[in-house]
Amino acid sequence: IHSEGAHILKVKARSTTDLDPAPLIVMLTSERALLLNGKLDWDFCSVVWEATFTNIVHLELILGNDMSVTNAHDEVVIWYLSDALFAEGNSDDKAVLHARAIVAGVDVLHSISVFVPHGTGFPLAQKMSLMDRRLAEDWKMITRSGSESK
Repeated sequence: IHSEGAHILKVKARSTTDLDPAPLIVMLTSERALLLNGKLDWDFCSVVWEATFTNIVHLELILGNDMSVTNAHDEVVIWYLSDALFAEGNSDDKAVLHARAIVAGVDVLHSISVFVPHGTGFPLAQKMSLMDRRLAEDWKMITRSGSESK
């Protein structure tokens, strides 16, 4: 599963509309989510960011508006554990990993906002939530109006 035309925020973004112009490709495998370089150069398809579904702890979806010039993207916020200790293991180790995460504290909890073309955020977040039973139970869709559904 993949989605082209994705973007992330600039390193020193001043607002949520301050997107890095470099095109990215979001790719989902059976074990992890990846952001790949989408620029047609010598670095094409190199990994920009990745996390295993074991490390992803929460997903949020903020729907964009295709009628808006500044907000024509859906935002998928991925909360993940970044410590190398949590990067190892398989589905049998999930309970142990999450118990360790509670002990480790919030210093290993990070998030990344991935902006995809309007209309592709919902299917992407839905597919990600189906990759892991824990994510499917936890996944909530948050719209710009502030309404929530499970």
